[in-house]
Amino acid sequence: GGWSVGLGYTYRDAENYEAPSGSYGDLTLADEAEVVDTAVQDDWVDAYLGYRFSDRHAVFARFDRYRADETGFGFVPNSALGAPDDFEIRILYPYQDFDKISFGYEGSALDALLADTVDLQVYYQDNERELVNDIFIDIGPLFPGAPNSSVESDTQNFTDLESWGLRNEVTKIITDDQILTYGVEVWQDDSNNTDVSTTTTTLRFPFPPF
Repeated sequence: GGWSVGLGYTYRDAENYEAPSGSYGDLTLADEAEVVDTAVQDDWVDAYLGYRFSDRHAVFARFDRYRADETGFGFVPNSALGAPDDFEIRILYPYQDFDKISFGYEGSALDALLADTVDLQVYYQDNERELVNDIFIDIGPLFPGAPNSSVESDTQNFTDLESWGLRNEVTKIITDDQILTYGVEVWQDDSNNTDVSTTTTTLRFPFPPF
């Protein structure tokens, strides 16, 4: 009859990829190298339920859900670049969760005074994610003969972004050559964030107890 139903599921489990040997600007890889933190395991669910009252009027509801485990901006380890003592930046997303539910109305061939088609949607969505930045800097010896000292900065950010929204788009045929499109869109974002940062400076000397 007038019902329409859709259900989809996508799952991905990808391992770290490898960068081929060659030159990349000032960097040269003698052999292929693993690009750390490019692996990802995630899944997506989407469900749709609609009902068409007639050729002109239809309503629907839709739900989307996305889940991702730890992934990040990939990097090649310094050992593969021939610079084991160089600085290192690691950017990770430990997880990301996204949920969205929306309801809508679709009207077509309405032949009304101000509208021929109407597309109305209201939605709520929630996006939670965590971001981690780990930076390691080898600052070298404090004086000749001393072991290398270092600075390590670790930051963690949690963000929870909730959004409510409404979008209404209307079209009206003015003449055979002219179509008027107008509408309104409103939304509200509520963001809750937490940041934690730790910086550790390690000074090394060639004698005990340091």
